[in-house]
Amino acid sequence: AGANHWGMSRSSYEERIEWANTEGAALARQIASNPEATVSLWANADEPFQFVAWCIEWAGLLDEGFGFVSKHPVLLDGSNNGYQHFAAMTCDDELAAKVNLIKSDEMQDLYDEVRAELLTDLADSEDLLAVEWFNNKEVITRKLVKKPVMVIPYSGTLYGISNAIKEYFYKHDIDLPWEKDSFAHNYFLARKIILTVKKVCPKSSIIMQYLTDVAKCFSDEGKVIKWNTPSKFYVNHNYFIQNSKQIKTKIGTSTVRFILNDQTDEVNGKKATRSFAANFVHSLDAANVHLALEKSHNKGLKNFTTIHDCFGSDASSIEQFISCVKESFVEMYTSNVLDDLYDQAVQQLKKPRRLPTPPDPGDFNICEVLLAPYVFS
Repeated sequence: AGANHWGMSRSSYEERIEWANTEGAALARQIASNPEATVSLWANADEPFQFVAWCIEWAGLLDEGFGFVSKHPVLLDGSNNGYQHFAAMTCDDELAAKVNLIKSDEMQDLYDEVRAELLTDLADSEDLLAVEWFNNKEVITRKLVKKPVMVIPYSGTLYGISNAIKEYFYKHDIDLPWEKDSFAHNYFLARKIILTVKKVCPKSSIIMQYLTDVAKCFSDEGKVIKWNTPSKFYVNHNYFIQNSKQIKTKIGTSTVRFILNDQTDEVNGKKATRSFAANFVHSLDAANVHLALEKSHNKGLKNFTTIHDCFGSDASSIEQFISCVKESFVEMYTSNVLDDLYDQAVQQLKKPRRLPTPPDPGDFNICEVLLAPYVFS
């Protein structure tokens, strides 16, 4: 937990344990003795306040030894969780390896791989904007690339990614030869990132397009798509067109305007189609949480927390809890999720023959997840 808070979540477990017993132990004792006087130390952590809490716990354990009761949650995040779901949906062994779904002594880093491929692409391009970006390649860090890559499985748009790049430069006050809000530069880099992700993770683009095509079939018939997730949770994907009415009135001597949104019964096909892929993946995220919590409860575990694809428990239970999460993930994808979605869609459409058939699965064995150490880390 401490190593993750400090910023070592991409290191091996052995490296994190070694750090906790050496440098981490020294920091914990010093910071726990006087957190207010050691701000300059713990402010360097990726998660400063969580790190202080861990220091107090770790120092307590070092002082008390066996019998110390820990209350600090150990939090483990999914490694590129959206892409993990894509890999499992398609049984794509190459993508599964990139997102740590197979057993490996080393943790794979999709964000860094995309960054490296992006720089190679910029170096090979003669486009003026590509040349300018490559000449300032030191600003294209893993942190810059992370959010754009992360939101793509959740229907991140070209405009949204451009805006995320701009916000990153302002947040970190990065100096550039051009203005931080240069639309031409940020839009160009956003487009390059999307193209690079398609190159590094081709199956993710195929799945996004397939889910979008399924949603279009419903929009064409003016229907709301509904489905049951692997945890039997019922999802009603209802986006309706809204009519806005503006009301102009006065309060005292001031004129004020109110907007009243009146929802109609007409399906907003454009919005429903655009958002379906993201919401379908989100529903699978939720299903993994539902199934994992049920399994954990049945095994007698009582202390756990979840935030999207982040799973946490106390130190004595985290290994068993994560095992439950991985087992639930495997159970979800033992059957073909896309075939199941197709079957559910067929029952709802008037013209089911227009539905695209699900992509053929690859050779990845989903059971490999059970032995993969860095699925959640």
